[in-house]
Amino acid sequence: IDVLSDQKCEQEIEVGRRFASGLANISGEKYGVIPCEENDHDFWLKTDSVEVLVQATEIVSRDYLRLISTEDYINRNHAFTELVVGERNTMYGVDQDAKVDVLLDRIKNKLKKRYAKPSKPLWLLVWTVCPDFFPFYNTGGKSCVCPGVVKATEYLAINNSDPFAEIWFLQLEAAPARIWPLEVCCGST
Repeated sequence: IDVLSDQKCEQEIEVGRRFASGLANISGEKYGVIPCEENDHDFWLKTDSVEVLVQATEIVSRDYLRLISTEDYINRNHAFTELVVGERNTMYGVDQDAKVDVLLDRIKNKLKKRYAKPSKPLWLLVWTVCPDFFPFYNTGGKSCVCPGVVKATEYLAINNSDPFAEIWFLQLEAAPARIWPLEVCCGST
């Protein structure tokens, strides 16, 4: 799925289903996804023994891709070290600083909203359909995280994650990974 529906509720439920499916693969528990009331959090995850509220936020490519004009691309008149081809052969440069910062930016934006702490656990899910955004990876059989995850966990260690009991990341084509509390080793590159 490259583009999600413009319908917010349908989009949230599809993200919830993908998240629930990934969690089921990790934990072995089957999660039901139930939409929340409008102007509330995004969805509930429920099992026979667990009920969790989820607030979701999306990372999009425009957060870190910068358009390169055809002339600048042909003349190599840009400073980007990584390029992405977009629709109609448009070229984008990857703003590496913005790509590192986007995860923490999304988390901070949700923390600034100062949601009331609900009676049930509240999780934050940062998700994306961007095919080049994978902050969790394996190398040499070792679980690693990108510098953006390191920045986010360092920030959360100092400032805490309240009201979010857990913070997760989901690239819709991959397994979810927990950002906070972090379980993977922090061998960043």
